[in-house]
Amino acid sequence: MHDVPDHPWKKVGTDTFTIKRRDYLVTVDDFSQFIEVDYLPMSDSETVVYKLKTHFAHHGIPATLISDNGQQFTSQHFQQFTRAWNISHETSSPGNSKANGAAEAAVKTVMGMMKQCLKAKEDLYLGLLNIRNTPQGLNTSPAQRLMERRMKTLVPTNDPLLKPKQCSLDKDMTNVEQE
Repeated sequence: MHDVPDHPWKKVGTDTFTIKRRDYLVTVDDFSQFIEVDYLPMSDSETVVYKLKTHFAHHGIPATLISDNGQQFTSQHFQQFTRAWNISHETSSPGNSKANGAAEAAVKTVMGMMKQCLKAKEDLYLGLLNIRNTPQGLNTSPAQRLMERRMKTLVPTNDPLLKPKQCSLDKDMTNVEQE
């Protein structure tokens, strides 16, 4: 069991999966359970590192990255990346996939969503948006826990619900003007 981090994107898990002969990378924040999904045109470590760098540029560099012992995550290239970006890389043992539980759960969630969307011929991105915006457990969604706001979907939503709770642009602008 891993401790839940005290803030978003401090610890993330990652894993790969295949559906319809296409490889994907899933990355999940342990705090918010916010999921990122990437198609992998090639499932080598260079492609995985590129996809992770993109997420880290959006959300920040995690202190800890947990993966399995797949070739993409144990290569020299991947080790150089985690050292250069000052990321503690932990791997789960081959017989203990639960050690990377958040990523394993995210893979199951995403695969289920993708199968449903493909069967119904619905947009996969809307399916992912709905996963990110659906309240879980604590009555908040992964998007709310990560960004402190709801995300706009096709379901009509009142504008005040889309605004972040922690900051106010008016307050921030007042502070800038006073400096």
